Amino acid sequence: MRVTHRDPAEIGAHYLGTIPERPETLTEQFTGTLGPSLRTIVPVLSGGELVGWVSVGVTLDTVGASLVPRLLAAVGIGLALVAAGIVGALVARRMTRRVAGDRPAAAIRDTLASAESMRTLGEALRAQTHEHGNRMHAAVALLELGRTSEAVELLTASANQSQSLVDQVAARAEGDPTVGALLLGKSAQAAERGVELDVEVAPDAPRSLLSPIDQVALVGNLLDNALDAAAAAPAPRWVRVRLARTADDELLLEVADSGAGVAAELRERIFERGFSTKPAGAERRGVGLALVRAVVDEVGGSLVLSDELPTTFRVVLPTEAS
Repeated sequence: MRVTHRDPAEIGAHYLGTIPERPETLTEQFTGTLGPSLRTIVPVLSGGELVGWVSVGVTLDTVGASLVPRLLAAVGIGLALVAAGIVGALVARRMTRRVAGDRPAAAIRDTLASAESMRTLGEALRAQTHEHGNRMHAAVALLELGRTSEAVELLTASANQSQSLVDQVAARAEGDPTVGALLLGKSAQAAERGVELDVEVAPDAPRSLLSPIDQVALVGNLLDNALDAAAAAPAPRWVRVRLARTADDELLLEVADSGAGVAAELRERIFERGFSTKPAGAERRGVGLALVRAVVDEVGGSLVLSDELPTTFRVVLPTEAS
């Protein structure tokens, strides 16, 4: 029998819903006196004995009213990322078309950098869209099961994870937004491969002298290489990226991973064009690290591979201030 109810006329009537056979908590979707609702019933114990039950619920109309704005915001973010990817691809494609015919080695290198930039940024945005779709499907399934709080928690966690990286990139006064977009997309790609991506961007990290296309090619290929190494290693799998200002006002980029490392006899060969430790036929075979070195050398920077684990690529690039 009910002893309390928001409608006084219902006090004293029988409880509508499932009462567990044992004193345990139960959450269900049920149509009661106020319409379809999500409700939780918990036992009231005194001295270890069951003396009653307490049930609290919320109507599905109320749940929908609070969840729709969050879903719309998530969809809006996804559409914005897709639009940014399309614009970036069109710009890169237009710049690539300007390089044609018999051009010098520098122009050919620029063409390769453009293609690599489009590839790595495209892969990052694809992973971002795929991860967003997976979470939306999971949220919808939770809603259909009546587990609204878990659906809201899933979407909120997704937004907070992305916002943390966005805040770091936005705080970098001299940063390039293309690198920020790449890092955001790569975080989704890392999650897709079971790798934890940790990004540390110092607010005073300066902008290098590289063009946006070369920056994406540089950071993207180093990240791809680190993700491949970490994904092939046992857990815990991680990749760490750090952008900071050096004492000489240069830009420092460090990419470390939890992979098995690079054999001593291969430390120089991995930067050769056409050489790769990946199986024959693998994508980007012998291109990525060779292009990284070419980009760094052309701008007068330095590239160093650590002697010990964890495997760390340390790049120092000149800036206008340096």
